[in-house]
Amino acid sequence: MMRKLSIVLIFVFLSCKSPTPAKSIWTKDYEQSIYNNIDASIKLRIPDELRRKELVTYVVRRLKSELPGGMKSVSDDSVYKLSVKIGAEYGYAHAQKQDYETGITPALRPWTPELEKALRGAIFTGEKKEDHQRNQSLCDCTIRELRAIFPDSVMIPLPRHIIVTITKTCQDEITGKVK
Repeated sequence: MMRKLSIVLIFVFLSCKSPTPAKSIWTKDYEQSIYNNIDASIKLRIPDELRRKELVTYVVRRLKSELPGGMKSVSDDSVYKLSVKIGAEYGYAHAQKQDYETGITPALRPWTPELEKALRGAIFTGEKKEDHQRNQSLCDCTIRELRAIFPDSVMIPLPRHIIVTITKTCQDEITGKVK
């Protein structure tokens, strides 16, 4: 579900680009235009008007915050990366609130040496001496894969589907199934 949402948001973001006027781009008309484009493009996938309105409002608010110069102010690649980030934030935050009730509010944390050390420490917890080399390889692969998904900052706690995907990818790599 979240992957489909991210893909939809990527498509919507790329199709919403418009010329940048000299004044602030985020006029009421511009904001409404972005809102309408996103709403129309996901209407069939999210028929519940209340849920769709909540999502679109969130996306527009985040776009406005991240792109003060509007959709044309950055490259398509940057819009793509931003859409992945916004989709992951929204999807994961709402899945946590609705399905798990963890009490932990998911948030993006910037990559720091301390964060990377904590992630590595979690993998090494309770390790046996003979598993050290394997766990070292697993750590390296996990950090590399996380940085590919979250280049600037990482969602903490990690979304379950991300953990499952990365674990499988890294285990396959370590066992030689994938290069």
